[in-house]
Amino acid sequence: ASGHPLDDFPCATEAEGYTSVVASPDGRYLAFSSRNQGYVCDLTDGSRLTNRSVGAVMDWHPLRQELVDIVEGVVRIVDPFTSEPIAEITDHSGVIEALWNPDGSLLATGSIDGTIKIWTSP
Repeated sequence: ASGHPLDDFPCATEAEGYTSVVASPDGRYLAFSSRNQGYVCDLTDGSRLTNRSVGAVMDWHPLRQELVDIVEGVVRIVDPFTSEPIAEITDHSGVIEALWNPDGSLLATGSIDGTIKIWTSP
């Protein structure tokens, strides 16, 4: 981007930095994670809505209020506001990336072993 920053984001206060940042499809929320903590913030007022124990927040489901994150190579789908687990994928070891397709019907996972797997969305 070649523009200028609009402002410092008041919700982001981690001194150790962030490993991932993703916006909700409606643009209202921002989910981000540091090394061992995740957050969901409301972009309309900058308020922090949740603190979650997470791995890397990877993607926001395009149609539902769900986040996919990765904790120690295990893919979890969680409610972004309560951190309650919705589903877990344990059949792909060493996962370092996970993304939904545009309509949310499929989830792709990529592993450090060079494999990519495609899953139907839970």
